[in-house]
Amino acid sequence: MATTLTAKPEAKIRKVNFKFEKPFPKHWYNDNPVATHFMNAQHLAFPDGEKFFIRSVKAFADVYKNDPELRKRVDNFIGQEGTHYAEHQKFWDIMESQDLQPMKFVDVFRKTAWNGLETWARKTFKKNNIGNKVALSVTVALEHYTAMLAESGIINKDITEGKMPEEMKNLFMWHAAEEIEHKAIPFDVLKKVDDSYALRISGMLIASWGLWFYLGLGTVMLTAQDKDVNKK
Repeated sequence: MATTLTAKPEAKIRKVNFKFEKPFPKHWYNDNPVATHFMNAQHLAFPDGEKFFIRSVKAFADVYKNDPELRKRVDNFIGQEGTHYAEHQKFWDIMESQDLQPMKFVDVFRKTAWNGLETWARKTFKKNNIGNKVALSVTVALEHYTAMLAESGIINKDITEGKMPEEMKNLFMWHAAEEIEHKAIPFDVLKKVDDSYALRISGMLIASWGLWFYLGLGTVMLTAQDKDVNKK
């Protein structure tokens, strides 16, 4: 029996403009403050995370510049990620209007993850471009994670039937769909750069620690700042 190969989904750059009107429900996800702040932590982590993904892929532009198909897919990946961080960052202002302090987490995130670990790794491991390769491998792993979370949210109807404002539901559905759509692009770049299994495992280990540590930290910090939670 012949196997039918399906084409890779095309990552399309879509123009969106989500608007969150004030006052916005403070515990907007299922009326649950902790679950809401876990989602809020994603609003805070995604923008700088998406910028990291873009940096990591662009660091190897010379590898895919002569591959027109892959170059176009990467350009669309970068376009999608740029839109993602812009749309999520809009919600920071809403959090501030709710007497939360999103920049406290963002400052810690930037200082330790990007200005700290990323900068150190890229400068320290220049030989054979190891630092940039590890950064790309971490990007691949995080894209795998976000696509898994996206698919789970859709299949389990956490997004489609979860209790949240319609505009927020639309944002997460749009983001989830595009994560699934473009998840293979950084992996295809990594395969051209270095197809080492050890490199992929290293990226997954770093990504696994970083993703859950920072989302957990953001959740804890926002919950601690929530005066409505502390009143109870």
